[in-house]
Amino acid sequence: MKIKHALFALVLGNVLEFVGAFLKISHSEYAQLVLGLGLGLIVFGGIALLYKLAVHPKVRAFINS
Repeated sequence: MKIKHALFALVLGNVLEFVGAFLKISHSEYAQLVLGLGLGLIVFGGIALLYKLAVHPKVRAFINS
């Protein structure tokens, strides 16, 4: 997975969270599903981004210096 995929998951998760919050305010029946999907994408994208940063050689060299 590339970093751009992790960032895309983070952005899409945030968009779904916003839409889910709007649906929750309007008392839609699918609000919980959309909020859950958004939160799942945010967690997945965050973990993927942290993993990619942790294994990147330039970041490791910077941390070790």
